[in-house]
Amino acid sequence: MVYVIEDPKYIVRERVDDASGSVDDLLDDVFDLQKKTLRRKTDLLHEQLAKRREIMEINLRRIDYDLCACSTASYQIPEGDVFSHHQLFLRHKLPLYQEVRRQDTDFFKDTAMIERELLDTKIQYLSLFDKEELLK
Repeated sequence: MVYVIEDPKYIVRERVDDASGSVDDLLDDVFDLQKKTLRRKTDLLHEQLAKRREIMEINLRRIDYDLCACSTASYQIPEGDVFSHHQLFLRHKLPLYQEVRRQDTDFFKDTAMIERELLDTKIQYLSLFDKEELLK
């Protein structure tokens, strides 16, 4: 013989018998919990986007600082020395410009998945409202 403990908090039928509106209350609780979860997920995704944007801006500021240092060095080279200007550009400035493009591309790649997830979360949130309206 197997004895199964019936806990009243897990039996939905008893909750329905208590009051006439408890099914509606149960549905409201479920929908509110799902909305809260989706809102939290949206907030976390926005925080991740902000962190990635901040990291990119810091890196771009450092690159800009290095470009300014190269420009300062370029002004110290005599005007007639075209070869030195060309060497400075090829060795220092060109890699920095390439790094700026790489930073932009990496930022786009990093944030594309997060933005896609954010869009999916917003769609889930809107469909949850539609389901809630349908059941009321």
